[in-house]
Amino acid sequence: MTGIEQDGDETDTIEQMHPDRVGHILSAGEKKPVRVYLEGGEITVPIKPVKERRGPETVTVPCACFDAIVDMVDIADAGETIYARFHLPESEWCRLGLHKHWEEDNAEDWRCERIIEVWLSRFKNTSSGEYDSDRYSSPVPSDSPTVTIYEEHDFEINSPPAPFDRPDLEFDVATAESVSNYHNARTRHTLGSVKTVELLDSIDEWPEKRDVSPPNGRYKIPSKHPQVDFDEVDPLPIDRNILAAVHAINRHAKRLNEEADRAYKIGEGAEAKVKSTQKKALYDAKTIAVHRLTKSAPDAVDLRLHGLYEDVEMYCFRFSTDYSFHQPRDAVDDELLDAVGWNIYNEEAREIDFQPSTDVSNLQLSLSEALGVLSSHGIDANDHLQTEVVEDYTFGYRISTIFRIDDDDS
Repeated sequence: MTGIEQDGDETDTIEQMHPDRVGHILSAGEKKPVRVYLEGGEITVPIKPVKERRGPETVTVPCACFDAIVDMVDIADAGETIYARFHLPESEWCRLGLHKHWEEDNAEDWRCERIIEVWLSRFKNTSSGEYDSDRYSSPVPSDSPTVTIYEEHDFEINSPPAPFDRPDLEFDVATAESVSNYHNARTRHTLGSVKTVELLDSIDEWPEKRDVSPPNGRYKIPSKHPQVDFDEVDPLPIDRNILAAVHAINRHAKRLNEEADRAYKIGEGAEAKVKSTQKKALYDAKTIAVHRLTKSAPDAVDLRLHGLYEDVEMYCFRFSTDYSFHQPRDAVDDELLDAVGWNIYNEEAREIDFQPSTDVSNLQLSLSEALGVLSSHGIDANDHLQTEVVEDYTFGYRISTIFRIDDDDS
Protein backbone atom coordinates (compact mmCIF):
# COMPACT_ATOMS: atom_id res chain seq x y z
CA MET A 1 0.00 0.00 0.00
CA THR A 2 2.81 2.41 0.75
CA GLY A 3 5.16 1.38 -2.02
CA ILE A 4 8.05 0.99 0.44
CA GLU A 5 10.60 -1.73 -0.11
CA GLN A 6 10.84 -4.04 2.86
CA ASP A 7 14.50 -3.41 3.65
CA GLY A 8 14.39 -2.67 7.37
CA ASP A 9 16.64 -5.56 8.45
CA GLU A 10 19.57 -3.99 6.63
CA THR A 11 19.92 -1.35 9.32
CA ASP A 12 20.80 -3.97 11.98
CA THR A 13 24.34 -4.14 10.58
CA ILE A 14 24.79 -0.36 10.73
CA GLU A 15 26.35 1.03 13.89
CA GLN A 16 24.43 3.83 15.56
CA MET A 17 26.18 7.16 15.09
CA HIS A 18 26.55 9.67 17.91
CA PRO A 19 24.25 12.68 17.25
CA ASP A 20 27.29 14.98 17.37
CA ARG A 21 28.80 13.01 14.48
CA VAL A 22 25.53 13.38 12.58
CA GLY A 23 25.69 17.15 13.10
CA HIS A 24 29.35 17.27 12.09
CA ILE A 25 28.76 15.37 8.83
CA LEU A 26 25.77 17.50 7.93
CA SER A 27 27.63 20.73 8.70
CA ALA A 28 30.19 19.83 6.02
CA GLY A 29 27.74 18.19 3.64
CA GLU A 30 25.74 21.00 2.09
CA LYS A 31 24.88 20.26 -1.58
CA LYS A 32 26.41 16.78 -1.24
CA PRO A 33 24.72 13.37 -1.56
CA VAL A 34 24.11 11.40 1.63
CA ARG A 35 22.56 8.15 2.79
CA VAL A 36 20.41 8.52 5.91
CA TYR A 37 19.84 5.38 8.00
CA LEU A 38 16.73 5.24 10.18
CA GLU A 39 16.57 4.33 13.86
CA GLY A 40 14.92 0.94 14.30
CA GLY A 41 14.94 0.30 10.56
CA GLU A 42 11.44 1.67 10.10
CA ILE A 43 9.58 4.74 8.92
CA THR A 44 6.12 6.10 9.74
CA VAL A 45 4.45 7.52 6.64
CA PRO A 46 1.07 9.21 6.14
CA ILE A 47 -1.46 7.34 4.01
CA LYS A 48 -4.24 9.94 4.05
CA PRO A 49 -4.19 13.76 3.84
CA VAL A 50 -4.44 15.56 7.16
CA LYS A 51 -7.85 16.83 8.27
CA GLU A 52 -8.40 19.84 10.54
CA ARG A 53 -6.40 19.70 13.80
CA ARG A 54 -5.91 15.93 13.75
CA GLY A 55 -2.67 14.46 12.51
CA PRO A 56 -2.62 12.27 9.41
CA GLU A 57 -3.52 8.59 9.32
CA THR A 58 -0.19 6.73 9.20
CA VAL A 59 1.42 3.31 8.86
CA THR A 60 4.82 2.19 10.18
CA VAL A 61 6.78 -0.10 7.87
CA PRO A 62 10.35 -1.41 7.56
CA CYS A 63 12.82 0.93 5.85
CA ALA A 64 16.57 0.96 6.40
CA CYS A 65 17.63 4.18 4.69
CA PHE A 66 17.13 6.71 1.95
CA ASP A 67 19.44 8.69 -0.35
CA ALA A 68 19.18 12.44 -0.80
CA ILE A 69 21.02 15.68 -1.38
CA VAL A 70 21.70 17.94 1.60
CA ASP A 71 19.80 20.93 0.26
CA MET A 72 20.87 23.34 3.00
CA VAL A 73 22.44 23.46 6.48
CA ASP A 74 22.13 26.20 9.07
CA ILE A 75 24.11 26.18 12.33
CA ALA A 76 22.14 28.57 14.52
CA ASP A 77 21.93 29.96 18.04
CA ALA A 78 25.72 30.02 18.53
CA GLY A 79 25.91 26.32 17.74
CA GLU A 80 23.03 25.21 19.97
CA THR A 81 20.96 24.00 17.01
CA ILE A 82 21.48 22.64 13.50
CA TYR A 83 18.79 22.66 10.85
CA ALA A 84 19.20 20.73 7.60
CA ARG A 85 17.00 19.86 4.64
CA PHE A 86 17.23 16.68 2.58
CA HIS A 87 16.05 16.94 -1.02
CA LEU A 88 14.98 13.51 -2.28
CA PRO A 89 14.95 12.27 -5.87
CA GLU A 90 11.55 11.20 -7.14
CA SER A 91 12.53 7.51 -7.10
CA GLU A 92 13.46 7.66 -3.38
CA TRP A 93 10.41 9.74 -2.48
CA CYS A 94 8.15 7.15 -4.06
CA ARG A 95 10.09 4.21 -2.64
CA LEU A 96 9.47 5.58 0.85
CA GLY A 97 5.79 5.92 0.03
CA LEU A 98 5.71 9.65 0.73
CA HIS A 99 3.88 10.34 -2.52
CA LYS A 100 0.90 8.10 -1.78
CA HIS A 101 -1.22 10.42 0.36
CA TRP A 102 -0.85 13.17 -2.25
CA GLU A 103 -2.53 10.90 -4.77
CA GLU A 104 -5.75 10.72 -2.78
CA ASP A 105 -8.63 12.40 -4.62
CA ASN A 106 -9.21 14.86 -1.77
CA ALA A 107 -5.58 15.99 -1.41
CA GLU A 108 -4.56 19.61 -1.74
CA ASP A 109 -1.12 19.14 -3.25
CA TRP A 110 0.51 22.56 -3.23
CA ARG A 111 2.96 21.42 -0.52
CA CYS A 112 4.24 18.60 -2.71
CA GLU A 113 7.97 19.21 -2.46
CA ARG A 114 10.31 16.32 -1.85
CA ILE A 115 11.91 17.80 1.25
CA ILE A 116 12.59 16.11 4.60
CA GLU A 117 13.85 18.32 7.45
CA VAL A 118 16.01 17.48 10.45
CA TRP A 119 16.70 19.45 13.65
CA LEU A 120 19.50 18.82 16.12
CA SER A 121 19.44 20.61 19.48
CA ARG A 122 21.79 20.69 22.48
CA PHE A 123 19.40 22.46 24.81
CA LYS A 124 17.86 19.49 26.61
CA ASN A 125 21.26 18.02 27.40
CA THR A 126 22.59 21.42 28.40
CA SER A 127 19.77 22.01 30.90
CA SER A 128 19.22 18.47 32.17
CA GLY A 129 22.47 18.24 34.14
CA GLU A 130 22.82 14.59 33.10
CA TYR A 131 26.29 14.99 31.68
CA ASP A 132 29.56 16.34 33.10
CA SER A 133 30.57 19.24 30.87
CA ASP A 134 34.15 19.11 32.14
CA ARG A 135 34.55 15.42 31.25
CA TYR A 136 32.42 15.27 28.15
CA SER A 137 34.51 14.61 25.05
CA SER A 138 32.81 15.37 21.76
CA PRO A 139 33.36 12.66 19.10
CA VAL A 140 34.02 15.24 16.38
CA PRO A 141 37.25 16.98 15.28
CA SER A 142 38.15 20.20 17.05
CA ASP A 143 37.92 22.08 13.75
CA SER A 144 34.34 20.95 13.11
CA PRO A 145 32.02 23.90 12.40
CA THR A 146 29.77 22.59 15.19
CA VAL A 147 32.66 23.14 17.65
CA THR A 148 34.42 26.22 16.31
CA ILE A 149 31.22 28.23 16.35
CA TYR A 150 31.20 27.71 20.12
CA GLU A 151 34.66 29.18 20.38
CA GLU A 152 33.49 32.22 18.44
CA HIS A 153 30.68 32.75 20.96
CA ASP A 154 32.44 31.64 24.17
CA PHE A 155 31.69 35.02 25.73
CA GLU A 156 27.99 34.16 25.50
CA ILE A 157 28.07 30.48 26.44
CA ASN A 158 30.69 30.00 29.19
CA SER A 159 30.58 26.18 28.93
CA PRO A 160 31.74 23.43 26.56
CA PRO A 161 29.24 22.17 24.00
CA ALA A 162 26.69 19.69 25.27
CA PRO A 163 25.86 16.70 23.04
CA PHE A 164 23.03 16.95 20.56
CA ASP A 165 19.80 15.00 21.02
CA ARG A 166 19.08 12.25 18.52
CA PRO A 167 17.55 14.07 15.54
CA ASP A 168 14.07 13.42 14.18
CA LEU A 169 13.05 13.57 10.53
CA GLU A 170 10.03 15.73 9.72
CA PHE A 171 8.11 16.83 6.64
CA ASP A 172 4.93 18.65 5.59
CA VAL A 173 1.87 16.51 4.97
CA ALA A 174 -0.76 17.25 2.33
CA THR A 175 -4.04 18.67 3.61
CA ALA A 176 -7.47 17.46 2.54
CA GLU A 177 -9.65 19.66 0.36
CA SER A 178 -12.34 19.43 3.05
CA VAL A 179 -10.17 21.39 5.49
CA SER A 180 -11.91 24.73 6.00
CA ASN A 181 -8.71 26.47 7.03
CA TYR A 182 -5.46 24.73 6.11
CA HIS A 183 -3.53 26.97 8.53
CA ASN A 184 -5.15 25.09 11.42
CA ALA A 185 -4.33 21.62 10.14
CA ARG A 186 -1.50 19.65 11.78
CA THR A 187 0.75 19.33 8.75
CA ARG A 188 4.07 18.60 10.50
CA HIS A 189 4.76 14.88 10.73
CA THR A 190 7.69 12.94 12.24
CA LEU A 191 8.83 10.11 10.00
CA GLY A 192 11.40 8.65 12.37
CA SER A 193 14.84 9.30 13.87
CA VAL A 194 18.30 9.38 12.30
CA LYS A 195 20.53 6.46 13.18
CA THR A 196 23.50 7.23 10.93
CA VAL A 197 24.41 9.59 8.10
CA GLU A 198 26.90 8.60 5.42
CA LEU A 199 28.39 10.94 2.83
CA LEU A 200 28.28 9.46 -0.67
CA ASP A 201 30.35 10.14 -3.77
CA SER A 202 27.21 10.16 -5.88
CA ILE A 203 23.64 8.90 -6.08
CA ASP A 204 21.83 7.27 -8.98
CA GLU A 205 19.35 10.10 -9.43
CA TRP A 206 19.95 13.73 -8.54
CA PRO A 207 16.85 15.77 -7.74
CA GLU A 208 16.19 18.75 -9.96
CA LYS A 209 16.16 22.25 -8.51
CA ARG A 210 12.39 22.52 -8.93
CA ASP A 211 10.98 19.04 -9.40
CA VAL A 212 7.52 19.18 -7.93
CA SER A 213 5.36 16.58 -9.66
CA PRO A 214 1.72 17.19 -8.68
CA PRO A 215 -0.41 14.04 -8.93
CA ASN A 216 -3.23 13.90 -11.46
CA GLY A 217 -1.94 17.08 -13.10
CA ARG A 218 -3.18 19.24 -10.22
CA TYR A 219 -1.13 22.04 -8.74
CA LYS A 220 -2.51 24.84 -6.66
CA ILE A 221 -0.47 27.53 -4.92
CA PRO A 222 -2.40 29.14 -2.07
CA SER A 223 -3.02 32.85 -2.15
CA LYS A 224 -1.21 35.04 0.35
CA HIS A 225 -4.62 36.45 1.22
CA PRO A 226 -7.88 34.84 2.36
CA GLN A 227 -10.11 33.87 -0.54
CA VAL A 228 -13.31 35.86 -0.13
CA ASP A 229 -16.38 35.27 -2.30
CA PHE A 230 -18.01 38.70 -2.24
CA ASP A 231 -21.35 37.36 -3.43
CA GLU A 232 -21.50 34.91 -0.50
CA VAL A 233 -20.30 37.04 2.45
CA ASP A 234 -22.69 38.58 4.95
CA PRO A 235 -22.85 42.39 5.14
CA LEU A 236 -21.08 44.03 8.07
CA PRO A 237 -22.67 47.28 9.29
CA ILE A 238 -20.61 50.40 8.71
CA ASP A 239 -20.71 51.76 12.25
CA ARG A 240 -18.02 53.55 14.21
CA ASN A 241 -17.39 50.70 16.65
CA ILE A 242 -16.72 48.20 13.88
CA LEU A 243 -14.60 50.68 11.94
CA ALA A 244 -12.64 51.42 15.12
CA ALA A 245 -12.07 47.67 15.59
CA VAL A 246 -10.74 47.23 12.05
CA HIS A 247 -8.55 50.30 12.53
CA ALA A 248 -7.16 48.81 15.77
CA ILE A 249 -6.25 45.40 14.33
CA ASN A 250 -4.68 47.11 11.32
CA ARG A 251 -2.48 49.26 13.55
CA HIS A 252 -1.52 46.26 15.71
CA ALA A 253 -0.64 44.27 12.59
CA LYS A 254 1.84 46.99 11.65
CA ARG A 255 3.22 46.92 15.21
CA LEU A 256 3.65 43.14 15.07
CA ASN A 257 5.40 43.40 11.73
CA GLU A 258 7.91 45.85 13.19
CA GLU A 259 8.42 43.67 16.29
CA ALA A 260 8.91 40.57 14.14
CA ASP A 261 11.63 42.30 12.15
CA ARG A 262 13.34 43.44 15.33
CA ALA A 263 13.21 39.97 16.90
CA TYR A 264 14.61 38.38 13.75
CA LYS A 265 17.54 40.81 13.62
CA ILE A 266 18.61 39.98 17.18
CA GLY A 267 18.35 36.23 16.64
CA GLU A 268 15.06 35.54 18.44
CA GLY A 269 13.65 33.34 15.70
CA ALA A 270 10.74 31.87 17.65
CA GLU A 271 9.51 35.28 18.83
CA ALA A 272 9.81 36.58 15.27
CA LYS A 273 7.70 33.67 14.02
CA VAL A 274 5.01 34.33 16.65
CA LYS A 275 4.78 38.02 15.77
CA SER A 276 4.74 37.31 12.04
CA THR A 277 2.03 34.65 12.42
CA GLN A 278 -0.18 36.99 14.44
CA LYS A 279 0.40 39.84 11.99
CA LYS A 280 -0.74 37.68 9.07
CA ALA A 281 -3.88 36.60 10.95
CA LEU A 282 -4.82 40.22 11.70
CA TYR A 283 -4.36 41.25 8.08
CA ASP A 284 -6.51 38.31 6.96
CA ALA A 285 -9.26 39.36 9.37
CA LYS A 286 -8.98 42.90 8.02
CA THR A 287 -9.42 41.70 4.43
CA ILE A 288 -12.61 39.83 5.32
CA ALA A 289 -13.92 42.82 7.26
CA VAL A 290 -13.30 45.19 4.34
CA HIS A 291 -15.25 42.92 1.98
CA ARG A 292 -18.15 42.59 4.39
CA LEU A 293 -18.24 46.33 5.14
CA THR A 294 -18.35 47.04 1.42
CA LYS A 295 -21.11 44.46 0.96
CA SER A 296 -23.38 46.39 3.34
CA ALA A 297 -23.30 49.58 1.26
CA PRO A 298 -21.25 49.42 -1.98
CA ASP A 299 -22.46 52.82 -3.16
CA ALA A 300 -21.23 54.48 0.04
CA VAL A 301 -17.63 53.29 -0.39
CA ASP A 302 -15.12 55.70 -1.88
CA LEU A 303 -12.61 53.42 -3.65
CA ARG A 304 -9.27 54.74 -4.91
CA LEU A 305 -6.06 53.20 -6.24
CA HIS A 306 -2.92 54.37 -4.45
CA GLY A 307 0.71 54.02 -5.40
CA LEU A 308 2.53 53.61 -2.08
CA TYR A 309 6.20 52.98 -2.83
CA GLU A 310 8.26 51.56 -5.66
CA ASP A 311 5.81 49.49 -7.74
CA VAL A 312 3.35 48.70 -4.93
CA GLU A 313 -0.25 49.64 -5.64
CA MET A 314 -3.15 49.11 -3.24
CA TYR A 315 -6.84 49.85 -3.21
CA CYS A 316 -7.92 52.37 -0.60
CA PHE A 317 -11.40 51.87 0.85
CA ARG A 318 -12.78 54.99 2.50
CA PHE A 319 -15.81 54.23 4.65
CA SER A 320 -16.04 57.57 6.45
CA THR A 321 -14.11 60.78 6.87
CA ASP A 322 -12.15 59.15 9.71
CA TYR A 323 -11.57 55.59 8.50
CA SER A 324 -9.98 54.23 5.35
CA PHE A 325 -8.11 50.97 4.79
CA HIS A 326 -5.68 49.77 2.16
CA GLN A 327 -5.87 46.34 0.54
CA PRO A 328 -3.44 44.64 -1.87
CA ARG A 329 -4.90 44.42 -5.36
CA ASP A 330 -4.82 40.60 -5.38
CA ALA A 331 -6.67 40.47 -2.03
CA VAL A 332 -9.82 42.06 -3.43
CA ASP A 333 -12.50 39.95 -5.11
CA ASP A 334 -13.47 41.06 -8.63
CA GLU A 335 -17.15 40.93 -7.67
CA LEU A 336 -16.52 43.63 -5.06
CA LEU A 337 -14.99 45.87 -7.73
CA ASP A 338 -18.05 45.34 -9.90
CA ALA A 339 -20.35 46.14 -6.97
CA VAL A 340 -18.74 49.54 -6.37
CA GLY A 341 -18.69 50.34 -10.10
CA TRP A 342 -14.91 50.19 -10.41
CA ASN A 343 -13.47 50.52 -13.89
CA ILE A 344 -9.95 49.18 -13.67
CA TYR A 345 -9.09 50.27 -17.21
CA ASN A 346 -9.78 53.95 -16.64
CA GLU A 347 -8.14 54.43 -13.26
CA GLU A 348 -4.46 55.15 -12.71
CA ALA A 349 -2.80 54.89 -9.33
CA ARG A 350 -2.31 58.16 -7.48
CA GLU A 351 1.07 58.37 -5.78
CA ILE A 352 0.79 59.16 -2.06
CA ASP A 353 3.28 59.72 0.73
CA PHE A 354 2.60 56.56 2.72
CA GLN A 355 3.89 56.58 6.30
CA PRO A 356 2.39 53.61 8.18
CA SER A 357 2.08 54.14 11.92
CA THR A 358 2.74 51.50 14.58
CA ASP A 359 1.61 53.68 17.48
CA VAL A 360 -1.19 51.91 19.37
CA SER A 361 -1.32 54.23 22.38
CA ASN A 362 -4.18 56.41 21.13
CA LEU A 363 -6.55 53.77 19.75
CA GLN A 364 -10.21 53.80 20.72
CA LEU A 365 -10.12 50.01 21.36
CA SER A 366 -7.45 47.70 22.71
CA LEU A 367 -6.48 44.72 20.57
CA SER A 368 -8.52 42.26 22.65
CA GLU A 369 -11.52 44.62 22.58
CA ALA A 370 -11.25 45.08 18.83
CA LEU A 371 -11.01 41.33 18.30
CA GLY A 372 -14.06 40.90 20.51
CA VAL A 373 -16.08 43.33 18.40
CA LEU A 374 -15.16 41.52 15.18
CA SER A 375 -15.63 38.07 16.74
CA SER A 376 -19.19 39.00 17.73
CA HIS A 377 -19.81 39.56 14.01
CA GLY A 378 -18.27 36.27 12.91
CA ILE A 379 -14.69 37.39 12.18
CA ASP A 380 -12.27 35.54 14.48
CA ALA A 381 -8.59 36.30 13.90
CA ASN A 382 -7.65 33.02 15.61
CA ASP A 383 -9.25 31.17 12.70
CA HIS A 384 -6.52 32.59 10.46
CA LEU A 385 -3.44 31.63 12.47
CA GLN A 386 -1.01 29.54 10.45
CA THR A 387 -0.12 27.74 13.67
CA GLU A 388 -1.33 27.97 17.24
CA VAL A 389 2.09 27.31 18.78
CA VAL A 390 5.67 28.05 17.80
CA GLU A 391 8.43 25.87 19.18
CA ASP A 392 11.69 27.41 20.33
CA TYR A 393 14.20 24.70 19.46
CA THR A 394 16.99 26.47 21.31
CA PHE A 395 15.36 26.57 24.74
CA GLY A 396 12.88 23.75 24.29
CA TYR A 397 9.60 25.53 24.97
CA ARG A 398 6.48 26.44 23.02
CA ILE A 399 4.94 29.88 22.55
CA SER A 400 1.23 30.29 21.90
CA THR A 401 0.15 32.53 19.06
CA ILE A 402 -3.54 32.58 20.06
CA PHE A 403 -5.08 36.00 20.63
CA ARG A 404 -6.97 36.84 23.81
CA ILE A 405 -10.41 38.05 22.79
CA ASP A 406 -12.63 40.28 24.89
CA ASP A 407 -16.15 39.03 24.18
CA ASP A 408 -17.81 42.09 25.73
CA ASP A 409 -19.06 44.04 22.70
CA SER A 410 -20.35 47.03 24.65
